[in-house]
Amino acid sequence: MAVEKLTLRTEDGPDVATVVCAGELDLAGSTRLRRVLGKHLFDRGRLLVDVRALQPGSAAHVAVFSTVLARAGGWPHARMVLVAGDGPVARVMRLAGDAREVPVATDRPEALERLTRRPDRVRRSTELPSGPHAAGFVRELVKVACADWELPDQVRDRAVLVADELTANAVLHTAGPTALTLTVDDLGLRVAVRDGTSRPPPLPAGPGTGLGLVAGLSDAQGVSPHLTGKTVWVLLRRPAG
Repeated sequence: MAVEKLTLRTEDGPDVATVVCAGELDLAGSTRLRRVLGKHLFDRGRLLVDVRALQPGSAAHVAVFSTVLARAGGWPHARMVLVAGDGPVARVMRLAGDAREVPVATDRPEALERLTRRPDRVRRSTELPSGPHAAGFVRELVKVACADWELPDQVRDRAVLVADELTANAVLHTAGPTALTLTVDDLGLRVAVRDGTSRPPPLPAGPGTGLGLVAGLSDAQGVSPHLTGKTVWVLLRRPAG
């Protein structure tokens, strides 16, 4: 019988729950932790995670915290802060840059205060339906996110057009989009659509349609390949002033 390396205990408070983690965080443990954290975030929206007694098996396993927060929607509806002291999780989070997305606090009072402030980077990741309905779903997701993050109308309007075109392109030229990820930080708003094929996106037919329109609206763009397909992303900077 396998012995679990990770122990999880939930402490309920009057306004926020705390999940206390101890032991080693390996692949199996990160899967279990993702389920527990996700349920708390969807149920209550605010969560502290005490990781002072947690030992990450590898830096990759610590990504579970930013992944689960993004899937729960991120700020302002889903908020999570790690109570990490100066332990290994705190060091890995800061080195990887994930502490910009999931704040890391020394103790509980600091963590409670950090729950009231938006992180430096907020990410929202959503699985998409297949077929032609994906584009309308994406447009609504972008509008809601821009409102939640108080982005200017100019950024919102460009983001809706970009997300619509990226999704339509994935529907037309691949097996369909699988996920939309929106990320906001000091650079601006990043719109990314993931699909299940490694083929590069087609060349733009012209400046006013399809990916040509996307190129004209974006401040930067690119394609990131991965094992199960690719992600096409676009950066929209905030207007100056």
